[in-house]
Amino acid sequence: MVGRIIQNKDKQYLHSFTARDKRKKLIYFEIFDDIELAIVKENYIKGKSGGFKLNLITSVNPEFNDLWYQIKIW
Repeated sequence: MVGRIIQNKDKQYLHSFTARDKRKKLIYFEIFDDIELAIVKENYIKGKSGGFKLNLITSVNPEFNDLWYQIKIW
């Protein structure tokens, strides 16, 4: 996970969504032991409305802090 975030922050994939949309902060993440469960959850969230996603983010990160710094220390 850390490697992928670094790639996004460094814009190594210039045609990726995060590069095109100029995303700069990690404001929500979950950690899974099972990649298949992570994919199921990702697809579930992708299918939800913007309001659902906003509520999900604000439930754990109401100030929209960049959580990248929390991950780096793991």
